[in-house]
Amino acid sequence: MVEIIPKREERTPPAVNILLVASLLLAAAVAGGFFILKSLQEQKRVSIQKLEQRLLADPSPEQQQLEDEVLGVKQKLGDFKVLADGRRTPLALFSFLETSVHPAVAFTGLTVDLEKNEILLAGETDTFKHLDEQILLLRSKSEIKNLHLTEIELGDQGRVEFSVDLSFPAEFTKKLESAVQEEEGTPKP
Repeated sequence: MVEIIPKREERTPPAVNILLVASLLLAAAVAGGFFILKSLQEQKRVSIQKLEQRLLADPSPEQQQLEDEVLGVKQKLGDFKVLADGRRTPLALFSFLETSVHPAVAFTGLTVDLEKNEILLAGETDTFKHLDEQILLLRSKSEIKNLHLTEIELGDQGRVEFSVDLSFPAEFTKKLESAVQEEEGTPKP
């Protein structure tokens, strides 16, 4: 159909045109900002890599000293671990001696060699009778493999001073260690 009445041309409001231009400028600014930030990020990454390489290649004196200290402590801890793992406790021996001492005898010295399963006890008592009873008490213990009275003399104020060398079988010390660990509630090794 043919239009007889001419219509006016529709114009877009100026606000819409302004908003269109502003949104295009904003989109261009965001895209430009994105590329600028991406470029800055890459530059910083490259500079960080260079700094890391420089630090790894050429440590400062403070870093070298700190590294030496850490390695020294690590070595000491390793040495201590070896000692602690190889340690055998004499607590089992003390619990055995606690039940094997005559009331009138006082032990004044103790030398323990757990590798040889031997003890050298030095002690004193009032009379030879008490010393004889102590020797008999120790000999009556089935755990003792050998007993040697190595030294005996009259000391100050008429007291009898003596030394006794005791040796035990290896299984005995292991058995005593496990018994003490059970009493204390610690696990067996």
